[in-house]
Amino acid sequence: METETQPTTLAIAYPLPADHAALLHRALDSLSARDPLTVVLVPTTRTEEDSVLVQAVTDAIAQVYVALAAAAARHGALDWITQVLVAGLADPSLLANPTVFYVLASSDAVLVRVSSWSEAVAAINVVNKGGPEVAWRSLASADIAAVGGTFDHLHAGHKLLLAATALRTRSTVVLGVVADALLAHKQCAAEMEPYSQRVAAAAKYLTEFAPYLAVEVVELTDAFGPAATRPDMDLLVATVETAANSGKVNDERAKRGLRPIAIELIPVISDKSSTEAAMSAKISSTTIRQWLTACHGGAH
Repeated sequence: METETQPTTLAIAYPLPADHAALLHRALDSLSARDPLTVVLVPTTRTEEDSVLVQAVTDAIAQVYVALAAAAARHGALDWITQVLVAGLADPSLLANPTVFYVLASSDAVLVRVSSWSEAVAAINVVNKGGPEVAWRSLASADIAAVGGTFDHLHAGHKLLLAATALRTRSTVVLGVVADALLAHKQCAAEMEPYSQRVAAAAKYLTEFAPYLAVEVVELTDAFGPAATRPDMDLLVATVETAANSGKVNDERAKRGLRPIAIELIPVISDKSSTEAAMSAKISSTTIRQWLTACHGGAH
């Protein structure tokens, strides 16, 4: 008989303490990797200029996802069903549901259980002296930004990429999702989620992370997508592993007489590093499909 899962919200102060990795590991090991978990960064003392805050928060989100991946591995789980959000930016209704709330607000890594989101924020502010609210939308560098991928079995690496895009966008995210026809050659393709399911998962995370954003979904049938063709595009956000292809986007735009756009590259992550250099070690959909194939009794 399956144990009923218990959705849990964990509030963590931002900036993260210097020993955040050890603190998160100890805290997460007291929770169950089987339970859906929402981790919410609560900005307190402002230590960065506005111009670097977006990147600093992106880095913090990456570090939390790495800790979550490591904790899942220690629990013998492939991945933790989780998302990382930012207080003041995320959909507030996600924090109003009657879930279990915990707070990690001090250096002893003791989880404090509270009864509501407002109590969680209050507990963090007592320890960290509070801080001014951040006008996240005003810090974004682009009105319209593009992001693309397969987004198969949406995992921590995908969520980091989507969060980084949302943090940099004021108005519209053009979400490119690779067409099914282009994925038939992928390893363990029989375990690939269909296009509609991949779109739904990626769009849902974007709208929960930053509900003020409009999300336009485009089916990707070539290597460049709308980043190379839309005159109103301002920014492309991609991962470092796609640097070579992303770098050609402005060449394609120039061929069409379009102005160049900014390109920001986000690191890939593993359960050990938020700037993973070894692509074979990164969190990936391929690994998830391989695991599912093994669970279902062999290669497809």
